[in-house]
Amino acid sequence: MNQDLYFLEDLFIRLQGSHITDYSYSNSILRFQLQTAVAALLLPGSYAMHLVLEGCYRIYFFSYNQDQENRKSLDNPSQIFVKGLIIQGIELRNRQNSINQNKEDFILYCNSCRNTIEAGELHLNAHGFQLYDQEFGKVSYKAFCKASDQLKTAF
Repeated sequence: MNQDLYFLEDLFIRLQGSHITDYSYSNSILRFQLQTAVAALLLPGSYAMHLVLEGCYRIYFFSYNQDQENRKSLDNPSQIFVKGLIIQGIELRNRQNSINQNKEDFILYCNSCRNTIEAGELHLNAHGFQLYDQEFGKVSYKAFCKASDQLKTAF
């Protein structure tokens, strides 16, 4: 399990535009299935990757609406991930303390492929991650970055 949160921040940046198609959450482990173009470069013919986040003790979602005062927080993952979230941006909170605390809060800015929300913020914390291809073969952070860079240069 990779525990460098700056790598996780970079990973989410590289996953912008990816669709969270499935999830599971149990015992502070959050698993995402992500539909992303990078997947095909890692495993020909595939369309998805799996991201496992360890140490997720807090997950909640704020939907954007007209009235910022009355925004309600969703903290039930089954209500959050049914919205068809697409990652649009990332923010790592408490950046200056991340080495000392070894777990930090992330905000993933999302919109919806199902038009169930306009946009919103997925808040979560994590202290480690591991990537897998569609067939659950381990993917190193370095291999993911190489494939992501290849995809960027192709366009």
